[in-house]
Amino acid sequence: MTTDRILAIADAFDELRALVTSEPGLSSFAEVVTALVAVGEQARLGQPVQVVVIHDASARIPTVELASQILAIVNRTPGPSGLEDATTTRTIGVLHANLARAVVYTLFKDYPELMRGRVADDESEGC
Repeated sequence: MTTDRILAIADAFDELRALVTSEPGLSSFAEVVTALVAVGEQARLGQPVQVVVIHDASARIPTVELASQILAIVNRTPGPSGLEDATTTRTIGVLHANLARAVVYTLFKDYPELMRGRVADDESEGC
């Protein structure tokens, strides 16, 4: 069940943890990113995963530069190709749901202009 896509998502979770731990302004994300990395590790090992990350509505991304760095990591997480089995597709979906709860909701809330630009880019690419 562990595919290159699942491994890429888990790697992105590790990268996100590295960013959060290196930036004092992102300390409010430490707990959710730790949970995110744990879910990624379970997926790497081929274990079943669940949506476990709790969105912290009080967490904030202090600068647009940090938001852009987080968004760059998020953008590297692949979705399902459509060729995976149902279990793998579900795992990818659960990983993305956890990622959304960890940081994507806050990106939308704090920097909607970054997210609107991304949506416009996706639409122009036919996504």
